[in-house]
Amino acid sequence: MADTRFIERVKQNKKDGLSQEKAADTAVDWAISENLLDGLFRRERSQIMGFYLAEFDQEVYKKNVYQDGYNDGVEEGREEGARDTKISDARNLLQMNLGTPEQIARALGLSLEEVQELQKAL
Repeated sequence: MADTRFIERVKQNKKDGLSQEKAADTAVDWAISENLLDGLFRRERSQIMGFYLAEFDQEVYKKNVYQDGYNDGVEEGREEGARDTKISDARNLLQMNLGTPEQIARALGLSLEEVQELQKAL
């Protein structure tokens, strides 16, 4: 959930007119103030910023918005898209070694078993 809140904060900052980099930087400041992921954002700020800015792609964003059901209003699409996003976020956090499986599961609202399975697959 923490990672999802972070992404939503970046999106809102963009809607408020901030550049992509400033939107992400401001969201990291917010995540630090909220102590998301047990201080992980404070310890790994530059790595998170680099990862987020390098991975952000407008086409992927549009695809995720569509999968989340925002374009067609279908609740099932939103739930499935949100789940896919959580799995993708968990995989990215594991690849970057940003948190333990327990922290990632708790932050994203996934089961520990799901995160451990993702970790095994990497």
